Amino acid sequence: RRVLLDNLHNPTGVAVDTTGGVLVLDMAGRRLLRRAVDGQVAIVSSTLNRASAIAVGPDGRIWLAARRATDRDDNGDDRDDDDQSPARDDKADTTPAAEYVIGHVNEAGALVAAASGFMGIRGLAADNGALYAALARLSAERGRSRTTLVRLPVRPDGSAGPVEPLLHDIPRQPRSVAIDSTGAVFISGQADGSNGYADATGVIVKRQPGDRIVMFASWLSNPA
Repeated sequence: RRVLLDNLHNPTGVAVDTTGGVLVLDMAGRRLLRRAVDGQVAIVSSTLNRASAIAVGPDGRIWLAARRATDRDDNGDDRDDDDQSPARDDKADTTPAAEYVIGHVNEAGALVAAASGFMGIRGLAADNGALYAALARLSAERGRSRTTLVRLPVRPDGSAGPVEPLLHDIPRQPRSVAIDSTGAVFISGQADGSNGYADATGVIVKRQPGDRIVMFASWLSNPA
């Protein structure tokens, strides 16, 4: 075991780019760092606002989820407000929460937004022509029904097509998302107490091509 990067302040995401470089999101430091295969460390961006998830597309494009640069909490700090806690359900309809955007990082290190209207993005996965995001809900949603997994078609110029909701309410409090070579999408989080699983049990849900949903793993302890 060896240390690749240190002096991080609340790292929230890691990915490997097409050259083998390791990309790390440093949320509190507002930075995206890259450690090349030769050990050289560079700052890709230093202007990110609450960046919470990262993915690298097959074409090498770096995708991030973050707040818009101008979004701040009323008290002036950058506390995260992802609206994931069940205790906050009653406040969700009346208390404004900062929206997150999904975009790619340009050569200057700026985040170029491709889609917006998300709350609490906790995972991103990139595939040929599409992004998948695990989130607390869409900002337009009200009440207890929540979209937890969406697909974003990606055009060659980096813009995104309409958001396609894929999963609702499962898993509760999603944490991460991944996609395999067959196109199946995996999303981790917590069960909601239904289907024989204890409330807050860690699970991984698998969405197969053709919209078939299966429980891939269960009774996990705090899946990341």
